[in-house]
Amino acid sequence: MMLTCVTCKKTFTKEDPVTIHLSHDGMYFFCTRQCKEDWLYPVEETLDSEVPVRETEQGA
Repeated sequence: MMLTCVTCKKTFTKEDPVTIHLSHDGMYFFCTRQCKEDWLYPVEETLDSEVPVRETEQGA
């Protein structure tokens, strides 16, 4: 099975050492730790706007 690095698009096999990011929307593979650190996780930018505000905070 061939995997692809999310950051640099390098392909590697599941036997190669990889770094993984697991989240609610999927599993992301990286060929090196540096590629993972350089990657911008696209969902993080929208998480704050999806948090509901409690009724007690709306009136404050």
